[in-house]
Amino acid sequence: MENRFLASEAEKERMAQVVLSFPDREKQLNARLEQTQAELQMVETRLDDAYIAAPISGMVTAKKVEIGTLAHPGTPLLQMEDSSHYRIEVPFDEGLASYLSEGMPIQVEIPALGSTMLEGVVEEISPTVDPATRTGLAKVRLPSHGSLRSGMYGRAMIRGASVPTLVVPSEVLMARGQLLGVYVLDADSRVRFRLVTAGRKLEAQTEVLSGLRAGEEVVYLKPEISEGTPVIRSKVGE
Repeated sequence: MENRFLASEAEKERMAQVVLSFPDREKQLNARLEQTQAELQMVETRLDDAYIAAPISGMVTAKKVEIGTLAHPGTPLLQMEDSSHYRIEVPFDEGLASYLSEGMPIQVEIPALGSTMLEGVVEEISPTVDPATRTGLAKVRLPSHGSLRSGMYGRAMIRGASVPTLVVPSEVLMARGQLLGVYVLDADSRVRFRLVTAGRKLEAQTEVLSGLRAGEEVVYLKPEISEGTPVIRSKVGE
């Protein structure tokens, strides 16, 4: 009986010690829980940093980084474009400013789309004119079209406006690699090659957007003549 009593007292004392240790164990478990929650929050933050959400819905047109590239803050990763909201920027002569107003419809021709004409809307007109070129800038919103791409060339048709057009016979245009030019006569009646920017082709003639002035004499000879060749003007019958 005495041995049983001693064992019971020892068990009672052990249980009392266990009960007294509960607060300390609770503190330890709470500390571990807080530490685990902090680690979880840190992992979730890293996952959020690794997820990149596009600011718009569209198409990726360029990838600026590769796998393993160290990206610093501000480094562009991808280039995107919103294929449902294209617009064309139209430089216009200062004399045409009175024919343009914001919100007006305007016909836009994109040669790459064939004969299709797009109905655009003037969104913005620059309030100033470039003093060097005497041109302003109009921004025209285009309707959605599956074949439109950034960088395409287009022409806007301004209603009610007429602009003098400089044209030359298409056959006088000479190719120099990817460039076009014509032979003109200088003040000394010598042939000089002049680079030009060609526009629309009008039957047997081609519009010249830049590089020539009205009244300049253009020379056309076959086989092709060389730079600096003198030319003697004469009338038929002399």
